[in-house]
Amino acid sequence: TQLPNVEVIKSRKSVAELCKKLIEEYREGNGKSTLVDGKEFIAKEAVFYINDISAIKKIVRKNGVKADEVNIICSSRSENIKQLNELSRETGEKFVIGDIPGKGEPHKMFTFCTSTVYLGADFYSTNAATFVISDCNRPNTAVDIATELVQIAGRQRLACNPFRQFLTFIYNVNAEEVEQEAFNEHLCRKVNVTLDEIRDNNNAGEALRAKRIKDFRRIPD
Repeated sequence: TQLPNVEVIKSRKSVAELCKKLIEEYREGNGKSTLVDGKEFIAKEAVFYINDISAIKKIVRKNGVKADEVNIICSSRSENIKQLNELSRETGEKFVIGDIPGKGEPHKMFTFCTSTVYLGADFYSTNAATFVISDCNRPNTAVDIATELVQIAGRQRLACNPFRQFLTFIYNVNAEEVEQEAFNEHLCRKVNVTLDEIRDNNNAGEALRAKRIKDFRRIPD
């Protein structure tokens, strides 16, 4: 297993403000960039993982995101359907729960995913960058780097995607932020657990590996 390249960004801005800047950059053709063998690649698509449908609704409305620009992937809970129906009425656009495109199918410029996509959902974009956003004011958006972040990092499946092994983790903070030293200790423990999990999976026998894959796929089902 190849370890992902994770960029961590800490901010005091709201989730809506953080996404506004990224959306503007992608619309202007200035998405995330990377160098591969001396050649620069610029991402044309962005996949946002935000486990809060109300936050996604606000981001879409405030940035004038059109229905043909965005794919919103979440569970079919009644509350999620209600939020998207409200968004449709407010904007005059038709927003519905989207599907994950299959291999060769077109992808939208923006994709928003809730936790229903953290496990077992594979994307086949050739140029999408991944952003995970955690809001300190919404406990349901918290991401455990020892579990969800590891799974999210592996959702882009195409080897030809130059951003496949890159992930940007953005979290905002408030006045109650934990001391840096305590946070670093917590982060170090989580990273060590993640590395142990990767080594354990790599060393697992064929039968155990098959069982773990089956268990992971059962969770989203």
